[in-house]
Amino acid sequence: MKTQIFALISQAKQLGLPLKDAASAEEYAIQREWGLAFDLVVTQLYEHEIPVTAEIIQAIFQIGKSMGVPEEEYAFVAALPRIEA
Repeated sequence: MKTQIFALISQAKQLGLPLKDAASAEEYAIQREWGLAFDLVVTQLYEHEIPVTAEIIQAIFQIGKSMGVPEEEYAFVAALPRIEA
């Protein structure tokens, strides 16, 4: 899970996730709080209406599923504006 979460945070930063949110997510991940890191990234992408790629949406759905997070807790990111990778 570590690799996937850090990759998600990295992708989100490249798309424009605010640095303070990325730093918080990284701190959660360092503490092995995968769920908190995942939730923070997904929520802040949505709250800041950051345009996303199909790749990050796919990663979010894969991570969420592998963590056993109910899909309704992250599916809203699919409504974000899309950009080409």
